[in-house]
Amino acid sequence: MAQRDRSRNDGPIQAVTPVSEHPINLNRKREPLEHRKLNINLNTVSDAAGSAFVEIGKTKVVVSCYGPQESQRRSVYSDMGQLECEFTQCTFASLERGSLTTSHAEEELARTIVTMLSPAVCLENYPKSIIQVHILVLQDDGAVLSAAVLGASCSLIQAGIEMKDVVTCASTAVVNSTLILDPSEHDLKQSTCSLTAAVMPALGEVCGLVQQGRLDIQQHTEALQAAVTCCSQLNEVVRHVLFEAVGDR
Repeated sequence: MAQRDRSRNDGPIQAVTPVSEHPINLNRKREPLEHRKLNINLNTVSDAAGSAFVEIGKTKVVVSCYGPQESQRRSVYSDMGQLECEFTQCTFASLERGSLTTSHAEEELARTIVTMLSPAVCLENYPKSIIQVHILVLQDDGAVLSAAVLGASCSLIQAGIEMKDVVTCASTAVVNSTLILDPSEHDLKQSTCSLTAAVMPALGEVCGLVQQGRLDIQQHTEALQAAVTCCSQLNEVVRHVLFEAVGDR
């Protein structure tokens, strides 16, 4: 007779695993153009040159920045530095359990983040160098791209990377013909279109735009304006966090 493994608890025989058919934030309890609570903590990764932990509602992202360091892969001298991004989502980050390998969607998000950040980074001051940004999504309840860009911008600045401006990012979506700001995962599944904009607020420039679905000209203008206005408001929060971090040193 096999001995029972006392280090394991198998649970009752009739136990049933609880399954939720709906994502987090099933009931939207905020106004259509109301942003969820934003929280940014710096210095969260000890061995990184700069790092940030960003929460937007229940979305949680950790971003770390390394470099600049000399590129070993380029045999020809280049007077422009290179910004690289690695985007990873934990398998438990969303209700749809992911795989352990990097997916095509994660690679596409990494390229999008580089595109949004590159206009703000003074890469001409880092010849033949690489600046690496690592993004880890712990929980995904919508606005992952916005959280990642905000965290990456803070991490780059904290690492001492020269930048033209802070990069802020916000998302909008159309749900039941209503424009909403900062959509949750549940909102996005009900939406017919979504738009995410990255902005350099002090310079008044849009440095990145991603749209999924179709919008007419009026809807596109309203969605973009709402996102840009939100980015300007987020700029005040980001700058406050950065100034506090400088004061604590």
